[in-house]
Amino acid sequence: MCGIFGAINFNGSQIDQAKVIAARDCMAHRGPDDSGLYLSEDKTAALAHRRLSIIDLSPLGHQPMTSEDGRFTIVHNGEIYNYLEICQKSEVKSQKFRSKSDTEVLLKLFANLGAECLNHLRGMFAFAVWDEKEKKLFAARDRFGIKPFYYLMDNTSFAFSSELKAIKNYKKNLSISQNGLYSFLRNGSITPPFTIYENVYSLLPGHYLTVDRDGKIEITKYWWFGDCLTSKVKCQKLVLFITKRQKKKFIPPFSTP
Repeated sequence: MCGIFGAINFNGSQIDQAKVIAARDCMAHRGPDDSGLYLSEDKTAALAHRRLSIIDLSPLGHQPMTSEDGRFTIVHNGEIYNYLEICQKSEVKSQKFRSKSDTEVLLKLFANLGAECLNHLRGMFAFAVWDEKEKKLFAARDRFGIKPFYYLMDNTSFAFSSELKAIKNYKKNLSISQNGLYSFLRNGSITPPFTIYENVYSLLPGHYLTVDRDGKIEITKYWWFGDCLTSKVKCQKLVLFITKRQKKKFIPPFSTP
């Protein structure tokens, strides 16, 4: 379990670094091992991370993690179960790795495939990637929504986090959502994508979003469990895939420099 946070200002004003750090560190319980901060070149976007070291315990797994060419920077919460298999794919096989972190594998896969990388992932995850060249944020949540991803969107800014309280810490003056309140009173819980706060939403499982510096947001569904049940062929393929995964005994490790 890690904690991720990020913010973008649409009006050209620079990010308040102290506010980002405060929001990040109110999730220190999610990642007691390390913390990090990234600011875009023009300082209108920020990514922050609280790390719980699981796979690669070394400092090489530090986040936010930036690609070698400096274009992409990622913050990731979760685990990519098939990251060693991904290392054998043509898209990343020829590349050198600085760490043994699944986050670095995810970063390289995204740099090569973009949103298409989601079709290759098996795991539980919520991650965001800032594209410094295009000035655009990409964020995605795993198929079943095991890992949380909340985001705030208003006329001047965008922010996301693993926990609502980090967004509340960053924005301060949030008001109660009437839709969220109604859902809670009627159902005993708040139905996504609504949350208890106005203009703050939960990214649905199996969805990804993109946000540019002008404030244009697009949300796309990339997977739905019902798709696997609509035909006998898809069900058979799913059972075959699960069976092969259970029988797999060894996956060759990837190379490091």
